Amino acid sequence: MMHLKSFLLVVSLSLASVSLLARDSKYTRHGTGPKYWIAYEWCFENNLPIPEDRWKRNIDWMADTFRDYGYDMICNDGWIEAAQSINENGYITKYNSNWRHGFEYWNKYIEDKGMKVGVYYNPLWITSAAYYSKCKVSGTNGITAADIAGRWRFNDLLFWVDVNKEGAEQWIKGYVRYFKSLGVSYLRIDFLENYERNYGTDAYEKALKWIAEEAGDDLFLSLVMPNCYHHGRTELKYGDMIRVDDDCFKGGWDFASMATSCV
Repeated sequence: MMHLKSFLLVVSLSLASVSLLARDSKYTRHGTGPKYWIAYEWCFENNLPIPEDRWKRNIDWMADTFRDYGYDMICNDGWIEAAQSINENGYITKYNSNWRHGFEYWNKYIEDKGMKVGVYYNPLWITSAAYYSKCKVSGTNGITAADIAGRWRFNDLLFWVDVNKEGAEQWIKGYVRYFKSLGVSYLRIDFLENYERNYGTDAYEKALKWIAEEAGDDLFLSLVMPNCYHHGRTELKYGDMIRVDDDCFKGGWDFASMATSCV
């Protein structure tokens, strides 16, 4: 019996030490993730941003069909490069510049349907619109979006923020505050492996720390495609949910079971 008690004590201490590494938020304390619809399938199949009319139809469908069963959140996804409509601080105002309405309109529409709002975006991105118009970084003395851009870009239309530059913290935290002000309750932050690979783990952790500090208990943080080095040591401290570093594409398990995926 003494051996069993000792074993149980060791297990309990081990679990306790692991839990201390995790972000302490009302979401992790609750222990379950959100139930929601996300606009991935249409975008993936067509390799295009979801059209605004289809976005509306899916919101209505979810509210009428699944909301009362607990599926109570709507979130955009990916194909975000065409989100180049910005406000005076350089933050995007629409999922797509071709859409008639922006986040403010659609977030209210979703909330009026009795559901919560999720947004796919990375506060470490700087749009080309913000970069080339040299938007002033809110909370700084004249620092521009172009001033905080890093050496490596995400793609042709989006720059990465270099967290080691003056004004980077104000930009990142300001973006998080902006989404919170729009009533967003879930932030889906993608391509984190790309940032860590280009800028290093220390810079990556600094960015996540700033995001988590500003999010507090008001914003559920979904960390998408992180490297999860050292059993997710960095991600556990700053995220409420972690998505594996691959897409499911058309379904199936080949992407996870093929030998080339396990190197």
